[in-house]
Amino acid sequence: MSKKQSGFTVVELLTTIIVAALFVAVFYQMFVILVTVNANARNVAQASSLAYSNMRRYPSAASTGLSCTTTTAQPGGISYLLGSSNPTSTPNGDYQDLGSVTEVVTASYPYGCSAIYDVIKLVSVVTYGNGKKISYATYVN
Repeated sequence: MSKKQSGFTVVELLTTIIVAALFVAVFYQMFVILVTVNANARNVAQASSLAYSNMRRYPSAASTGLSCTTTTAQPGGISYLLGSSNPTSTPNGDYQDLGSVTEVVTASYPYGCSAIYDVIKLVSVVTYGNGKKISYATYVN
């Protein structure tokens, strides 16, 4: 007579452990990717916010302090608005995750000195991390 044995064999247990380990490995990789994507999205959002707020410092042409002269009206006649004529490196009080941040806000007269097109083009560029850039541009008059 044969007796029925209950329980699992060693092969069944090993198969179950291997399948479970594969699932854990796949989910761990997905978790690492999601954390990386989330960190990148947060950095882009912070840099975007900084670039936009820098540009919004100048709501009108008068707030830039520029006057239309032969120097500023030339194509490529650009004035730096943040700091001096060099890009401004900011202390990262609110944006510590971004690493090294360089902010540049430039202004130019794209249409020259004209009563019809007396507008200034503002461009705000934030460079952060390993050379990643975010920029915003608008026209003010």
